[in-house]
Amino acid sequence: MAASSKNSVFFPVRDPDHTWLRKIACINPEADSKDYIMDASSNLQKDELGVTRISTLAASDGILVAGGFDGDYVCKPLDSSPEHPFTSGTITENHDPSTNHTHTFLDRRSGLPQIVFSSNDRFVRTLDATTNTYVHEHYHGTEINCATTSPDTRLRLLVGDCTRPALVEADSGKLITGLGGHNDYGFACDWAPDGIHMATGAQDGVVLVWDARDWRAPLKTLTTEIGGVRTLKFSPAGGGKRVLVMAESADFVHVVDADTFDSKQSFDLFAEIGGISFLPDGSQFFVLGCDEGVGGLMAFERAGYGEMDWRHMDFQPELVDYLDEDEVPNEWVREAEMENDARVKVSWNGRRRRGLGLGELIV
Repeated sequence: MAASSKNSVFFPVRDPDHTWLRKIACINPEADSKDYIMDASSNLQKDELGVTRISTLAASDGILVAGGFDGDYVCKPLDSSPEHPFTSGTITENHDPSTNHTHTFLDRRSGLPQIVFSSNDRFVRTLDATTNTYVHEHYHGTEINCATTSPDTRLRLLVGDCTRPALVEADSGKLITGLGGHNDYGFACDWAPDGIHMATGAQDGVVLVWDARDWRAPLKTLTTEIGGVRTLKFSPAGGGKRVLVMAESADFVHVVDADTFDSKQSFDLFAEIGGISFLPDGSQFFVLGCDEGVGGLMAFERAGYGEMDWRHMDFQPELVDYLDEDEVPNEWVREAEMENDARVKVSWNGRRRRGLGLGELIV
């Protein structure tokens, strides 16, 4: 699943006969409405075939993209109508073609959206979403279950059917180093907006937090309740106090304090978990429960989103550097830099208003 705004949360749905995931629905939690944004099985307006079985989904950087179990993909602009035709293509024709993960990023040279596919054929491929052509294709020697690109787009972290996550150059695929510490296959990873912290999760029930300035040992070791983590998400830049959300394959979602990584809040959901996604402004995250009887889309609003004492003060953003460290929340990006950071979706006035004290408000 993927959320591009508070009005648009995307997830795949099954055919009427409950066999394959072929359609992509967009739910608006604010209006309690649902529309089918794409039928990925066929593209009648362009006389093309789409994906037969959706296995992974992303909605970011202006692109909605889905990868399939059979080595195919579909994508279309996020702001397009349901009737707008999508673009489709082949990722691989290998005998083991499953697309395990996809994510997007903006090219540091052109600023245009790029799509990364991680596949069971042991390749990671980068597709230029504007031209619909592959710009990179790298073989990595093992099935790749998840990948994440660094904020500066120069490096990529990979986890797969081996016990050592790999750090590689994004453009060349060249291995920089392998990371030890896991005892089973990896299924989840993410890179924090500060470019320093990363997290990897494996079937051994362990999440390792890494510091990009020292690869020799993990910065922190986190454990799960009942099983391996299948999704890891750091809160976005400009989204308030930084956290790491960890979703196990079933039942448990953990919200970890990403300042110290010493405390967490756990939610017992009683459902198979199909994915998690933050809103771009960091105010909420969504969890998709996939059980037919008790599943559904769950929204969690961050209680500490506006708990920023310094916002009650009348000063300019550039003066944040002069405050005591305890008075300033640990954001991924310094307040003075947020106005010029395209990843931050809330303006200075918006960030100031969300922290206003309402205790003395008279209605």
